[in-house]
Amino acid sequence: MRWYEIIILIIAILLVIVPIVTHFVKKKNGSLKCECGHLQSECGKTCTSCNKVNEEIRKLIDNNPIKHKYIVYINGMKCGMCETHINDVIRRSFNVTYVKSYRDKKMTIITSELSLNLDELTKIISNEGYDVVSINQLI
Repeated sequence: MRWYEIIILIIAILLVIVPIVTHFVKKKNGSLKCECGHLQSECGKTCTSCNKVNEEIRKLIDNNPIKHKYIVYINGMKCGMCETHINDVIRRSFNVTYVKSYRDKKMTIITSELSLNLDELTKIISNEGYDVVSINQLI
């Protein structure tokens, strides 16, 4: 190998390794930012887009006469297609009246006339490659 080929190889390796190491350092220090631009640890406190989502969730829960309401916290949603995919899987698997996912909040809101089998819900979402962190049933 010539000296300039070695330099090109070193530069290429650094261009790949440095962003990966930086990501993990930021994650460890808690300084990763949400898509809204706020620190993940502070998200929802000052962000207008996060507050908009929180307000929409509050209105849905308060104004909806449907008996069964769930908030499912899910890791692994990266884009709008992930949100759509999770919504479609839930609609196909359960008789729900409403389902909406928020990748930035890592949550899916579900309302249903009938009670859902939470183990089955977890299994169906997990089978699609997502990680169900928790499910809160609202009364």
